[in-house]
Amino acid sequence: NYGNLLLQALLEHWWRPLQGDEDTECPSDQLQMAGHTRGGNDYFSVPGHTPVIFSEVGGRTLYRLLVRDAGGETEGVLLNETVPPWVVDIVVEKNLPKFIKIPFYLQPHASSGVKSLKKDRLIANDFIQVRKVAEHVYEKVLGAGSECGSVAGPSSPGTDRTDPERQEVGSIAEDKVELLCNDQV
Repeated sequence: NYGNLLLQALLEHWWRPLQGDEDTECPSDQLQMAGHTRGGNDYFSVPGHTPVIFSEVGGRTLYRLLVRDAGGETEGVLLNETVPPWVVDIVVEKNLPKFIKIPFYLQPHASSGVKSLKKDRLIANDFIQVRKVAEHVYEKVLGAGSECGSVAGPSSPGTDRTDPERQEVGSIAEDKVELLCNDQV
């Protein structure tokens, strides 16, 4: 996930004190070693002069610093107060973001002339590509292709997405199927 890698690279110098550091009785140099987590990743890093800006949704800047400055004690404290929990989860805990499943329904548009389908509730990850939904409509709903209503057969996690037959189905579906959400193409 390039987003994860970028966050890790931008905050590779940031340290976070471990919980309970105040209660330990270690010498300060050992505490510093034990209480700091190095971020970053094995794929790339960003130049130290790269600015990092944390802001609210409306655009108001909460905190601004350079990548190389994130390792400072003051900056670390300010980052601990500013960085959203989901970023901490990715950068410090090295956890992948949670995949969100969303339910949706496919219905024919009134102008399509296609008979109303039974209302099957479908579920997909929130990052599903619209092309995949169009392929599903083309293959399964419209029954295009083979006698059993599927051009390339049932999809499975091991299906090769670079299969030429699969690419052809996607291309045909893009030409033949138009998807609307709230009457917006």
